[in-house]
Amino acid sequence: MTIADDQQASEIIPDLEPHERKNEPGEPRFLKQLPSGDYLPNLLTIAHSIPFARKALLAPHKSYSSYGSDSEWWKGHGIRLPKIVSTVSGAPLEPATTSQDEMIAEMQRLMALLDESTRSYGSADTLVRLAENNSGCILDRVLQKWENAYLDTMEQYYNENKFFVFHSLIGTTNPEGMNTSDLYSLPLFVTSGPGNASVDLASIMDDTLWDTDVDDVNFYDNFIDSCAQVLPIRLTQNDTSKETLNVIIPPAFYVDKYLKKNADATREVRKQIAHGKKKIEKIELAEFKLKNYRHAQKGDLDTESMLQHAQNYFSGESRKNLIEEREGAGAGGDTDIPLPLEHHSVIAEQLHAVCVEIDSKLKGMHNELVVVNHRLTCPSP
Repeated sequence: MTIADDQQASEIIPDLEPHERKNEPGEPRFLKQLPSGDYLPNLLTIAHSIPFARKALLAPHKSYSSYGSDSEWWKGHGIRLPKIVSTVSGAPLEPATTSQDEMIAEMQRLMALLDESTRSYGSADTLVRLAENNSGCILDRVLQKWENAYLDTMEQYYNENKFFVFHSLIGTTNPEGMNTSDLYSLPLFVTSGPGNASVDLASIMDDTLWDTDVDDVNFYDNFIDSCAQVLPIRLTQNDTSKETLNVIIPPAFYVDKYLKKNADATREVRKQIAHGKKKIEKIELAEFKLKNYRHAQKGDLDTESMLQHAQNYFSGESRKNLIEEREGAGAGGDTDIPLPLEHHSVIAEQLHAVCVEIDSKLKGMHNELVVVNHRLTCPSP
């Protein structure tokens, strides 16, 4: 036995058997999952099928005389670019390679593998190591490092414009600003609806990007200042007990309403949504109070069930049911529940009236929630 070194310990995902690594005709290739579970391999595999992203990741303006070789490269073994020197003087025939060159070359290798290979998969481990950062999201770190490397090879273009493939800029009119204005993936957190209700992606985007404070005086504009050509979105379930995200992803999704140029046009709609959400919170709180009674020792108790039990007791229904159960079991008709008194029927009627009133209020709240949710889904222009 020995003390584990946290700096050296790491999870390893074993490779498939040799006969399972072969790429069959017509089957797609992919990048192996990372031990951390980060979605970088998934994103790069998908981006390879998007013409604009694939061309950018291939970086056709930058090529190298040799990309080296390693029989274990597909497993994640790094390949350093070979140094080309003169056989006479030994002087370098090409400029010295940099970490940016290594990053671009490795991305080109992976795109080439996804283009055509006899292997069914490769590894993005080398890209992760080249990112040289141990904090934050791996996907974001690699994309940022790759973009910086790309821009360093296109200085003349960089001076005229910015290169946004996966890079978005987020802005706000709030003087306190945001935690970050540069995003390489948009993190969205899913708050589950009641029960197993699903949540719409647009609703999650609204909650994340827009100001949902109903204070009209300090109602700020949050927006996407510049949206990436390919916008990676990372969805995380807040409720760790849930096994699925339960998010509705539409076949077509438009980010126009979140753009800075449309902030003025969407301001009133955003205010309607903020007020609607506040109203929903009040209705749901009132509904919870009607449905639940806070007991000092037993916590929240179901109000409807309590009232129904009390009503059955005073009406004699509980006594009747218990006698029938005992007789059916052959135990006789004796019971400890006394016969209803004369005034018990009045109490039972009053409890019944309370149950009807609560049920009516709950139905009214449900209908109001439906109306408010419809307005939030289809707000007036």
